[in-house]
Amino acid sequence: MHDLGLLTVIIRSWEDLTVVGIVDLEWSYIGPAQLFGSAPWCLLQDRPVNSAWDCEDDKPPKITARYFKYLEIFTRILEEEVAEVPGYEERKLSSLVKWSQTSGAM
Repeated sequence: MHDLGLLTVIIRSWEDLTVVGIVDLEWSYIGPAQLFGSAPWCLLQDRPVNSAWDCEDDKPPKITARYFKYLEIFTRILEEEVAEVPGYEERKLSSLVKWSQTSGAM
């Protein structure tokens, strides 16, 4: 963690300076709420602007198969984890991720 500093340390209080947590902002992302339920692009393990993602002859790039394989694994694990949370019936994150894939909104 190379960004350790006063802004990333959480203390108990002004009177008790016991460190109770550290925030690592390196992998944080701030974006529109609409992207929260979409298929995550981090599964690409690459940047979609790289040449490996260029279409040729209107065909999807070969690397697309890897992304959809990882997306299936991500969605399955997300469903399993959410199912373990009490009241999961009201949570629809995995449904939104699936919808973003099937609708093309991702």
